[in-house]
Amino acid sequence: MMSLSRLLKSKKGVELTMNTVIIGVIVLLVLVVLIFLLFKYAGHLPERTSCYDAGGRCTSNSCTNEITAGVQCDGGQHCCPIIPEDPFN
Repeated sequence: MMSLSRLLKSKKGVELTMNTVIIGVIVLLVLVVLIFLLFKYAGHLPERTSCYDAGGRCTSNSCTNEITAGVQCDGGQHCCPIIPEDPFN
């Protein structure tokens, strides 16, 4: 068995505890940064916009090039792109 004075002079247990504390602090800092980034960019998810803002108009008729990505029309209408008229016709 180890004597009490030899046990008190040994720092193996203290070093292990300090290493554990340092690793724990680093892990906590990484978690805090990840949580901060998550909350910072969570509000920047794409929101639904109006059909007009997406370059279309809401109609009750379906169309071949319907705009569906992130747009909304009222009452089950379809968002169809506005095709500009040819100025040379």
